[in-house]
Amino acid sequence: MSINQQHNDIPQSPQNQSASTKEQEIAQRAYFIYLARGVNDGHALDDWLQAEQELREQNTRQQNHASA
Repeated sequence: MSINQQHNDIPQSPQNQSASTKEQEIAQRAYFIYLARGVNDGHALDDWLQAEQELREQNTRQQNHASA
C-alpha cells in the first residue's frame, strides 16, 4: 500500500477540507491563466501566484460588499 493510499483513508478536518478546496480553486484559476497565456510552459509559479492574488482580491471585494 502506498503512502498516498494510506492517507486517503484518514478523514480530513474541516480546516484541511477548506485548505484543500482553496488549493483546488487556485489550481483551477492558475490553469485558466495558463490557457489564456497561450499554453506557454515554464510559468507555473507565476500562474499560481497570480491566481492566489486574483482570488484573494475577489474574496476581499465580496467581503466588502457583504458588509456594506
